[in-house]
Amino acid sequence: MPYRTWQTNDIPSSADFNNMFANAQLADVAASQACTSTGYSDLATVGPSVTLTLAAGQQCEIKVSSYAASGSAQDSFMGFAVSGAGTAPASDTDAARFNSSGVTLWQMVEKTSIYTAPASGSYTFTAKYRNSTTASYSHANRRIIVRKW
Repeated sequence: MPYRTWQTNDIPSSADFNNMFANAQLADVAASQACTSTGYSDLATVGPSVTLTLAAGQQCEIKVSSYAASGSAQDSFMGFAVSGAGTAPASDTDAARFNSSGVTLWQMVEKTSIYTAPASGSYTFTAKYRNSTTASYSHANRRIIVRKW
């Protein structure tokens, strides 16, 4: 559903243009920190996260990315959770997936997803992490970018 359904002869306001063509918001966490959880959780430094206002039915694009490495054969996931006017837990469907064969090799992976706001209000998108095992998987230079449409 679009931000707004336009009628013939509607005149968009400056607020309409700002809502439709806003710059992407981004946040970074540079610190290299380890994940050992098999359920989505925070690292020692939470996030990164971005907060913005959405109208009911408005969509936004969320991109998460990180450099990651592990000396253990396993997978690690970087997803995002949504809080605020609407909520959604982090899920593998919307997560960047890292794979380690057991050789420590840093790799950069990203994932782009779409979220539709169920209600008007403020939304916070926060990166979350999980592993396929409890062995350590390090993430560095983590980033989240959110762009509303």
